[in-house]
Amino acid sequence: MVKSIGDPWNVFDLTTDGETLAWVARSGAGQYVQGYDLSSRREFLMIEAPNRYGFESIALGDGVLYYGYLVDQPGIYAYTPATGREEMIHSQGFDLVFADGKLLWTQEHISGGVVSEKSLHIKNLDTGEQTVVTQVINGYTYFSGYDAFGDTVVWSFFPGADTHVKSYNLSSGISTTISTNSGHYPVIHNHTAMWYEVSSGSEPGNRSIVTYDMISGKKTKLVEESTTNLYTVDILKDGILLFVVTDPYTGRDSLYMSDPDQSGLRFSTKEPYFSGQLSSDGWGRIGAQGRWLYESIDMGFDKWPVYGVQFILPEYDINGESFTNAALDARGPEPDGDGTRLFWLQRAANRLHARTLRIFVPMPGESYNENGNRVNAQKIYNFARDAEAYNMRLGIVIHNSQAFDMSAQKENWLRNLVQVFKNNDALNLIAYINADNEINHHCGGGDCYHVDWWPEYAADANEWVREVVDIVKDEDPALLVTVGMATELVPGVEGMQQTIDNYFEPHEDITLAKEVDFISPHNYGGGAYGIWDHIMTHEYPGPVVLEEYGYPTDPFVPGSNTAAQYRTEGPPECRNDPWVLLIDGSGYPTANCVETATGFIETNIRALGQDRRTDYAGGVAFMLVDTKAAARDNFNFPDDCDDPEATYDYFTGLFAIGTGEDYCEPGGTRTRGLGQLKSTGFRVCLYHSNYSLEKCQEKLYLPLIRR
Repeated sequence: MVKSIGDPWNVFDLTTDGETLAWVARSGAGQYVQGYDLSSRREFLMIEAPNRYGFESIALGDGVLYYGYLVDQPGIYAYTPATGREEMIHSQGFDLVFADGKLLWTQEHISGGVVSEKSLHIKNLDTGEQTVVTQVINGYTYFSGYDAFGDTVVWSFFPGADTHVKSYNLSSGISTTISTNSGHYPVIHNHTAMWYEVSSGSEPGNRSIVTYDMISGKKTKLVEESTTNLYTVDILKDGILLFVVTDPYTGRDSLYMSDPDQSGLRFSTKEPYFSGQLSSDGWGRIGAQGRWLYESIDMGFDKWPVYGVQFILPEYDINGESFTNAALDARGPEPDGDGTRLFWLQRAANRLHARTLRIFVPMPGESYNENGNRVNAQKIYNFARDAEAYNMRLGIVIHNSQAFDMSAQKENWLRNLVQVFKNNDALNLIAYINADNEINHHCGGGDCYHVDWWPEYAADANEWVREVVDIVKDEDPALLVTVGMATELVPGVEGMQQTIDNYFEPHEDITLAKEVDFISPHNYGGGAYGIWDHIMTHEYPGPVVLEEYGYPTDPFVPGSNTAAQYRTEGPPECRNDPWVLLIDGSGYPTANCVETATGFIETNIRALGQDRRTDYAGGVAFMLVDTKAAARDNFNFPDDCDDPEATYDYFTGLFAIGTGEDYCEPGGTRTRGLGQLKSTGFRVCLYHSNYSLEKCQEKLYLPLIRR
């Protein structure tokens, strides 16, 4: 029997104990856990969250629901639906796993406002005995997974700590390394453990699936090394092994079951257009050559897609406020931290499949960092480690407004930023540094390189870029530097061409296109094709990154002039199929989507990755999530949606922020649940995943039961 349960757009975190299913669902402003009795086929409400942030994670075992809240009530709770009793079983913890009558979770220790340590805990739910299995002093790595059976716990870390698979014996207290190379997502049942392992041999970065006999110590390669992406799933009660094979070219997942005695399985795929191999000791550096950005790997170089998104938090403004010390000290916008930053990091990585987080970092003298002490380079580095755990790097934009004087304070600050990464052997975590967000956009209107009343602007701006490049290259010659250019400050195609020309026109003998490693135009109105064509008239040989593209889905006021179709997600077809394909492979947005935010984004991402007429090196979507601060603080957006003076909110993102009260009716934003992908975000996800519906549909996989 196959039965559809729940709304897939509002459901996540599915768990089961073999008798009951449970999942977290959203409704309006809140979250709740819904249950489904497998024998009676009855659906029922288990428990409601006390706030709109809801549940961090849930696990179900032996008829008891275990969960942690994101805010207000930190800790791990146990709830018995049969009695309605809720009790705290530990004061803190997240990433819950129920296994063989035991509960496992991660804890963090915060010192000086930063995470200084992570630890893995396990509690025997029958005896109440609790054990700290392992801990890592570096708080900026994450467990790839953990599992338990009997007296044995297995786990591994993502890069940032020792990435070998480890086992721990609860009786003896002895830890043992059981993988030969880096391994991830270990599972265990009876005396058999399984994980996927990353090769460090002749083909570094290839994956295999390894089984391990905990008694004899024998290792067997269930799946031989290949370029396919392999993921372990579970080991069933009868020993059947389950794993997923993902074709990196098509993005298609296939679930396999294997006899435990099987070995030597092989899977081959067509080499992906961007393979993104990892080096044996972590990520390689990003470099530029010809039209492309490359990642250095042990055997040479591989094309590296930017696949970026502008990272902000809903409670903070876009221009640097998200990366002040105060914001980075907290896990979220509240003083004690509510996990929001981790929530949005996970959304960027797991829902958008982003590879780059573009961030604004205010320099000394900028409004968010006037005295130079409000943005600490060490904290930016710590955030880069957070991003690394989710396989993302940073594109660091120096937010400097129009102050083109390179003071000693600014130079020292910039050098220190690079040095912190260099001293930690982590320059590979920086994809690039941008010398200025939109260097032609700081004069209060129009294209600043061509305003008559400020003739020295262009010369000062170009000199600023040269100084930034000189400083960065002095610290590390291989670190990439670019500079952004707004292309829509002057109306029409001619205006776009004029702004692109700013890269190629010399001012005081400085030409931007010759100073930087690649150029980074910004465009929101679907102009990526035209930008490319005009850049090619200059015979520019280097990489071009569309460093900002997107469009607002504006919560407009009914009846105002902001009710234009192009500030909306558009009808459902714009999310699912907004493009008319022609026989020659080209196409255009459908009639209902052509002037929607989704249509503009789709046009640009088609230029970026779907149409081989252009050779963009990548793009960065603007921006991650709707904000509250930008509209209400910067643009005086009134709280009353009926106010006729209300202006549109440009700063809306690819994800929604939650409750209906954050949007005006009917509004341009159809998708409003906390963390839900809007139609615009769905299209970006497809671009990042080579148009894999499997990777971008919001769906659930039922956990497998060992009974």
